[in-house]
Amino acid sequence: MTAARRSSSGLPAIIITAIIIGVVVAVFVRGGRKETPVPTTRPAVPGPAEPAKPVAPAPGLLVEDTVVLGPDVRAIPGVNPTTRLRFRAPGARTVALAGAWDYWAKPHPMTQRNGDWELEIGGLGLQLGRYEFKFVTNGVWEAGDNRILYVNLDGLLERPPDLIFSARQEAPTRIDVLFRRDVPRTDAVRARLIPDAPVARLVWREARGVHGTCGYSVAGDFVTFYMDEKFYDVNVSTGELVAVAGTFNGWRTDGVLGLWQLHDGDDDGVWSATVRMEGVGAGTLKDDLFFKFVINRQRWLQPRAESPNARSDGKGSLNLEIDPQLSASTILEVHTVEPLELSKHFMVVLEGLEAKSAFREVSPGAVLDAVQSTRELGVVLGAGGATFRLFAPRASGVEVHLYDGPYYKSANGGADIAPRRVEPMTRGDDGVWEVRVAGVGAGQYYVYRVEGPAGAGEGFNPLGRLGDPYARAMAHGDNNSLVIDPAATNGWFRGWTDQGYRTPAMSELVIYEAHVRDLTHDASSRVPAGLRGKYAGMLATAGLGTGLGHLKALGVNTIELMPTAEFSNGEDRYDWGYGPAFYFAPEA
Repeated sequence: MTAARRSSSGLPAIIITAIIIGVVVAVFVRGGRKETPVPTTRPAVPGPAEPAKPVAPAPGLLVEDTVVLGPDVRAIPGVNPTTRLRFRAPGARTVALAGAWDYWAKPHPMTQRNGDWELEIGGLGLQLGRYEFKFVTNGVWEAGDNRILYVNLDGLLERPPDLIFSARQEAPTRIDVLFRRDVPRTDAVRARLIPDAPVARLVWREARGVHGTCGYSVAGDFVTFYMDEKFYDVNVSTGELVAVAGTFNGWRTDGVLGLWQLHDGDDDGVWSATVRMEGVGAGTLKDDLFFKFVINRQRWLQPRAESPNARSDGKGSLNLEIDPQLSASTILEVHTVEPLELSKHFMVVLEGLEAKSAFREVSPGAVLDAVQSTRELGVVLGAGGATFRLFAPRASGVEVHLYDGPYYKSANGGADIAPRRVEPMTRGDDGVWEVRVAGVGAGQYYVYRVEGPAGAGEGFNPLGRLGDPYARAMAHGDNNSLVIDPAATNGWFRGWTDQGYRTPAMSELVIYEAHVRDLTHDASSRVPAGLRGKYAGMLATAGLGTGLGHLKALGVNTIELMPTAEFSNGEDRYDWGYGPAFYFAPEA
């Protein structure tokens, strides 16, 4: 099998077979790590649940926190319980604090005192939880990952014990709490939920498996990789790249855009990263799951003799092996009296295991998988109108906003454009929100506004607008969706004409990877100016000796189109398409 080069401007082609390939890597990083790249402008990250007024600390009980943050000091504040957040930025004229608690909407000015910038967090009204934040110095949002702070039950900044790995709702009345290390089974442990939901009983499940020296641990369907500087006798500086490379990522040493990069968030010398087990191939046909740690893309850390999972590759090298069946964590089942509402954000608080209370947000687990629907989603046209349907089982409210044009965002970056019409939707037992709107037909622009639980790990933002994930057409990836009639076709497409076509044998394939726009974008394609760079432009090269005909003359019998699903590239920015946003809509 041979493969021709990718098309450049003006090189023509013929489709004997069109293969549309989209590559999506979906590894979900957990455990205090930022799950998406963080912009240097205002981040669109959701905040926590509605804030409760914190309890005022008793006078004389607090000591100054030892952590003073700075541009290069990114520690987690709250070594000592405190109401005051401090930031040292020599030369700064103004410093403000912005965070997820109000959807990053209002930076709060800090006050300069004794050379440091300070803010009393009591004025933010934060309740128990984990929050992401940034400093805005001289009006400029700081670059890099969002920072983290924790607020305890008394409304104070305080780091919680690094004890709970995750808390997941696996059944309507059951939460599984998984720990970062094995903990003793004790009847002295007490559990409560915030907001209040009565707890019926606690049940311990035994731990099995491995941790530190093995370089990984398994908790539920997540695997966490650990690189301990002391165990490997290395010193790693802030800013160096620590990655895990293995059979599951092609032994890539660059962290693969952060997906396999380890972090030391609390500066204790233990670097870690957490991914879903499916991300390492567990449960697939892969027989061997091997890995190593690598520093700065070149410095491989060899497994130690003490590691019970060190295995030879038969070529003179040792690797570490993953056993997906081993769990390194004791599991505590928290059973509630009544089913928990999916549209609420719960925190589980455990007392009696350590001196401090441990807490963690509750994430939906298997309980969410049980919510399913057989209804057609997206927009369904009917006589006299259209039905809008959106699957959002954790939402607390959904509206469809109708527009006369393709934009809901202002071109100058100002306030969003007001919709012509707003229709509230109703939730069914299958998690689908629905509304029928009379008078709506093909050509109508629309977006959704979705409300839902807010807090660490949540993705709802009632201040934002969302395109329809089931849309068959988009104005473009960053603005309104468009209603179309799927039964209608463009005038230039007359349907499939070669009913006798058969795909060539694998050994006979001659593949040409092509970009739709590149095939006809240049005037040398001889395609009419109005069709250049478009889908119709590909067919317009027929009989011109360019485009499709040119590739056929080269001996090409298969075209592999680069991704054609709608991707986020603004209105007309050139892109290869490897970041699809709307999978059912062709790139416009």
